[in-house]
Amino acid sequence: MPNKKVIKAWVDDPKRGRDWLAKECGVSVKTVTNWLSSSIDIPAKALLIIEGLMRLDEKKLRKLDLSHIVLKISPKEFDAWSRVALSEGQIVTDWIVSLVRQAYQSEQTGLPAKPDPVESENQSDSE
Repeated sequence: MPNKKVIKAWVDDPKRGRDWLAKECGVSVKTVTNWLSSSIDIPAKALLIIEGLMRLDEKKLRKLDLSHIVLKISPKEFDAWSRVALSEGQIVTDWIVSLVRQAYQSEQTGLPAKPDPVESENQSDSE
């Protein structure tokens, strides 16, 4: 069974909330708040409901395809990134993936990553 600290962190996630948990458990928001912020024990029936909801969340997470990342950048940034990628003989998506891999490898090895080519390009433009 999850403890109060784990339940509190889980339910206070923006996609859930205490009002949502109250509805799921068939109690008031005040009751949920009391369970989580006082020495009152969460009733066994409610704990079973909460545990089931938490397991459902875990199953949903496992099913998510986390192999895609969305980057929100300005058209100006995209153009700059594209120019640098093309200058290295890559399309922008492959170039971004290679930068992420380099950063990860740098983190793992402790060796410095390659300098940011977009920053270098911007410094050249301003000179």
